[in-house]
Amino acid sequence: MLSVLFYLFLFVICTFFLVLSAVALLLTWPFDKSRRIVHELSRILVRIFYAVPPLWKFRVTGREYIDRRKPYVIVVNHQAGLDIPTLYFVPLNFRWVSKREVFKVPFFGQFLLLHGDICINRSHATAAMEKV
Repeated sequence: MLSVLFYLFLFVICTFFLVLSAVALLLTWPFDKSRRIVHELSRILVRIFYAVPPLWKFRVTGREYIDRRKPYVIVVNHQAGLDIPTLYFVPLNFRWVSKREVFKVPFFGQFLLLHGDICINRSHATAAMEKV
């Protein structure tokens, strides 16, 4: 029962932040081409996501070594399903490069579109490499 309530809460909070992010993008597009505000809203969503389950204990270390003036390529290995949202604790405005199929996943795909992330069609490798 508790997991059902958690998933219901996630559905409601993700819907709210999806609408809020879309409105923020519409209102700030002329002034925020890098979509920092949309990215910050995703950071807030992830912090809520991690704060709700009372038994989840985690610690993010090493953020002090990030130089915001340098470019980075961050690779996520997907050993756990939580590595993707955890990356929003990194103090950088980043873009995901993801396969086209992920953009069709409810909520997640719409957030990728709002962020301006890069969609790769793996069946057309040459065009995909040009995007990257």
